[in-house]
Amino acid sequence: MIAPETPTQRLARSLFGYMLVLTIFAAVASAALLASPSSPDPGYAHLRTLIIGGVFAGTALIAGVVTWLFRASPDQLYAPAQFLARLLGSGRTALVVLFVVLQLNLGLHFVLMDIAPAVVGPLRLIFAGASLVLFTIVLTLHYERFRRALAASSQVWAGIGVVVTVMTILAISVTATGALVQRSGINDRLRGGLDYRALTFIDDGASPSSSAFWQEQSQTRVRWEPYVYWVVDAFDGSYINVSSSGIRQTVNPPLHAEAPLLSFYGGSTAWGEGSRDRYTIPSQLSHLLAAAGTGYNVINYGQTGYVSTQDMLMFQLRLLQGERPAAAIFYGGFNDVLSAYYQPYSGIPLQEGDRISDAEAGRLLRVGQPVLRPLASMAAHKDFELVAASDVTPEAVVERYLANVRLIQQIAEANGIRAVFVWQPALAFKRNLVGGETTAYTRMTSERPGFAQYYQAVDDALGKATQRDNGYNILDLSHLFDGDERAIFYDLVHITEEGNQTVAQAIAAFLHSPRND
Repeated sequence: MIAPETPTQRLARSLFGYMLVLTIFAAVASAALLASPSSPDPGYAHLRTLIIGGVFAGTALIAGVVTWLFRASPDQLYAPAQFLARLLGSGRTALVVLFVVLQLNLGLHFVLMDIAPAVVGPLRLIFAGASLVLFTIVLTLHYERFRRALAASSQVWAGIGVVVTVMTILAISVTATGALVQRSGINDRLRGGLDYRALTFIDDGASPSSSAFWQEQSQTRVRWEPYVYWVVDAFDGSYINVSSSGIRQTVNPPLHAEAPLLSFYGGSTAWGEGSRDRYTIPSQLSHLLAAAGTGYNVINYGQTGYVSTQDMLMFQLRLLQGERPAAAIFYGGFNDVLSAYYQPYSGIPLQEGDRISDAEAGRLLRVGQPVLRPLASMAAHKDFELVAASDVTPEAVVERYLANVRLIQQIAEANGIRAVFVWQPALAFKRNLVGGETTAYTRMTSERPGFAQYYQAVDDALGKATQRDNGYNILDLSHLFDGDERAIFYDLVHITEEGNQTVAQAIAAFLHSPRND
C-alpha cells in the first residue's frame, strides 16, 4: 500500500510550477517597464533606469531559481519545501501571513494609486504575483484543512455564512486601508516627491528643495464654495497657509491702520502655485507698493483653476459681503483659453465634465442607488448655450473675457473701485527657453497639439480688440518674458518666485503710471 503524499511532499513537487508562474509575472512586468516612457526630468529618468535594473536583476534571480528547481532531484526539492512547511505550517501563522499580505496589497494600491503608473504599475504586478504564489503555497500546505472546512460548510446557510464573513472582512479591510491612506496623506507626499518640475526660489536663507515644496503643496485640497464651485481648503504649512475661508495668506509689510484695501483675483498663478506665501505676486506687489509710499493691505482671492467668470462672481460676492477695496486687480487669461481648448464652449469653468459627474453621483446616492464606478459625464454631451458661447474661435474667447471685463468695470465704477486687468504671461510666448522650459514646451506640443498657436491667436485677437476700443484698463504681460534669459516657467503658465517679482514690478509700474493715477 502506497503511503499518502504529505503536504510537504506535495509542495516540493509543486515548487517548480509556482516559481515558473512568478517568473512569468516578473517577465511581463519587465517588458512593461521597458515600454514605459522615460520621465522628462533627468533625475527621475535615472531613477527609472535603477528600477528597471533592479527588476531585471530580480527576474534573472527568479529565473535562476526556476532553472535549479527544474534540474533538482526530489530530495533536493524537499529541503526548501520543508523550510516553508516549518515557516507556514501553523494554521494561525498562515492566516496572519495571508492577512498581512492582503493588507500590503491594499496599502500599495491606495498609496501608489495614480503615482507614476507606467513605473509603479509593473512593480505592483510583481508584488501581486508574489502574493498569489504565497497564497498558493499556504493552500498547498493546508489543503486538507481547507477541504474539511469547506465540507463542514457544505450546507447552504453555512456556505453563505462563510462567503458573507469573507466578503465582510475584505470590505472592512479595503475601506479601512483607503481611509487610513487618505487621512495620512502619504500618497500625496509621494506624488509631490515625484513631481519632476524643478523650482527655483528667491534666496532668503530658508529656501526649500523642489521636492519638499511639492510634497507640501500636493497635500492641499479644494472644498465646495457656493456660486464659484470651489476654494482651496484651510491649510497650515511651512510654505503655504490658507485660512478657514479659503484665502491664501498674503504677507503684507507693516501698514498703518487706515491703509486702503487692494483685492487680487485670478487663478493658480495669482494664488501662488510653486511659491511660498511671502513670494506670491500679491505679497511681492504689497511690498513694492509700500516701498513706493502707496501701501495697500493686499488680500489674495486667487483660486486654483479659476476662469474670469469665477473671478467676476467672487468680486461681486465680496461686495455683497460689504467689502469696498480701493482697487481690484484681475490677473488671468490662461485658464479662459485652456478651458476653450478642451471644451466646446467659451466661458465655462475648467473640467466641467467632472462637476457634472459629481452632481450625477450625488443625485444617485440621494435616491439610494450606489455609485460603483466613475461617471463619464462629459461637458461635450451637454448644452450650455444658456450660460456660455458655443464658439471657441480666438475671437469668441476674447469676447467672453472682455464681457467679464466690462461687467467688472461697471460694478467697480459704481462702487468707486479702481479695476485693473492683467493678461498674464505664458510659456507659449517665451523665445529663450532655459533648462526645464524646453522640456515643458516639448510636453505642451506633444500633449496639447496646437495649443501654443491657439493661445497666440487669442492673444492677437485681444490686441486687435483693445486697439479698437481703448476703454479697457488692461495690462498685457503676455510677452513680458519673451527675451528673458532666466528659467522663469516650470510649466505652461506657472512661474518661479523671481518671475512673480518681475510681474509684481510691472503691475506696480502700471498702477503708478500717469494714466492710472
